[in-house]
Amino acid sequence: MNTYSKLVIYLLGILSWNLASLPAEATVVCKSGTVENHANGQIERCILAKNLTVQVVVNNVAATIPCKADSYVTFTEKSMFQNCRLSEKIQILYGYSAGTCEKDMMVHISTDANDKQYLSCRL
Repeated sequence: MNTYSKLVIYLLGILSWNLASLPAEATVVCKSGTVENHANGQIERCILAKNLTVQVVVNNVAATIPCKADSYVTFTEKSMFQNCRLSEKIQILYGYSAGTCEKDMMVHISTDANDKQYLSCRL
C-alpha cells in the first residue's frame, strides 16, 4: 500500500469521528514543587514526573502527542494543552501533506485571530 493510500485511509478514519474542539484529556503527574498555576487556579505548567500522552483535536483532526518526562508541559487558562517536548517521533498533517516531528522537539498548539489552530514543532 503506498503512502497516499495510507494517508487517505487515515483521513477517512479521522473524519468518521465526531470531532470538536476539546480540552486536552490527560492525567498530569508533575514533579513536586514545579507546578505553576494561572490566576484562575488552572495549571499553567509543570515539569512532568513521567511521560504523558495527550489527546487533542486541532481543526477537526485528532492528534496523540507523547510528552517527555523531566520536561515542561504547558496549558492555557482554559486547560487546553499548549506545548511539551516529544518523547517519541510523531507525524502531523499540514493541509493535505504530512510532516514529521522528531523525538525531543517541542510541539506547540497556537491559535490565530480567527480561532484557527495550528500544530507545529521546533527544536
